[in-house]
Amino acid sequence: MPDAQSISASQITSAAKSAVVKVQGRHKALQQRNIVLGFLPPWWWIGLILRNPEINSIEEAQTMAGDVHAGIAAEVPAVRGATPGTIIRDHTIICGFILPPEIQAIE
Repeated sequence: MPDAQSISASQITSAAKSAVVKVQGRHKALQQRNIVLGFLPPWWWIGLILRNPEINSIEEAQTMAGDVHAGIAAEVPAVRGATPGTIIRDHTIICGFILPPEIQAIE
């Protein structure tokens, strides 16, 4: 197993803002103004919470999650091993990723 690494919420927040700006043109759902970045324990899922997004399919949501993760990982290399995914429920989509096991969450 690789050495344990740590990341901070401010690192992820900054990288997420930058990643969203970079991929907004490819994903209409990211053009809305009320995007929330969430850190969800206990598994440390990190995701963008989109309410009533303009999205047409689960595949589109998965692609968006992958694009956002790639943008974040470019700035925070410790999250490169994360697995991007989506959670869809009640007109809300969370596009994000679960931190890889070598990351130590700092609460």
